Amino acid sequence: MPDIAKEFGRSAGNIYNYFHSKEDLAKCAIHYCTNVFAKKLGEINAMQISTREKIERFVVGYFEVVEKFPELTEFFLRVYLANREVFSKRCDNGYECAAEFIEEVQRLLDDGVAAGELKEGDSHAAFA
Repeated sequence: MPDIAKEFGRSAGNIYNYFHSKEDLAKCAIHYCTNVFAKKLGEINAMQISTREKIERFVVGYFEVVEKFPELTEFFLRVYLANREVFSKRCDNGYECAAEFIEEVQRLLDDGVAAGELKEGDSHAAFA
């Protein structure tokens, strides 16, 4: 926490006013990262286009976000996915931190099934 505080020009004590631990700070950062992707997918989900076009636009949008904010993606991949045991305690089995993104992906899948463009099946496999 002292290194993080120094980077922001604050004292470690000041950072602890907002985050009780490094894990709480990481949880907030993961929530922010996944919300960036959720917002992008939410905009795409609102479009009146085919499911295939939505998926294509999301993939392109994902890579645009990765290119624009590589540190977000690196943080998500290195910290969140590699340390699921830490987040499972702080994020309701690891999903609370990414809830908005998960909901947008589920909406994409549900809408695709409802439109007859996707087969109904295991949503966990489709999500992956």
